[in-house]
Amino acid sequence: MSRTRSVLVNHDEDVMAVLDGAGGGRKVRNIWRFDPSLKLVSNSGGKVVLADGKFKVSLVQLSGCKPVGGQKVERGGRLGWVSPSYMAKNPATTVVSPASTSLLTVIVPGTDQPKVSCAGGKVTVQTADGAVGFKASIF
Repeated sequence: MSRTRSVLVNHDEDVMAVLDGAGGGRKVRNIWRFDPSLKLVSNSGGKVVLADGKFKVSLVQLSGCKPVGGQKVERGGRLGWVSPSYMAKNPATTVVSPASTSLLTVIVPGTDQPKVSCAGGKVTVQTADGAVGFKASIF
């Protein structure tokens, strides 16, 4: 199976977008591990919001310009651990995506209300610092 990944990191508007795809009509899923201080606030409609009390981060997932719901969020468990130092581990909040032939994951720090829209393969993300637009080639 061939798998592709394209990554966009924009430090000015503070946004990251990751496009995963699989060849031959196969499906991919991805796993995102977040800092142990971040806890689940909400999970619906393809948007997961995590926060530590004052700081928020949103993860939005799309396939073909449509929100993809069904993310599984766990803390600790089989997948959710990070190692801050030798022989130490802390439970982390882990987001497991649903399976899809193409999956665009947009991570927007600092907000629980990111505005993500797309049309004709162009995605626009409105952040607290401004708008970011990009083309998603296999999207």
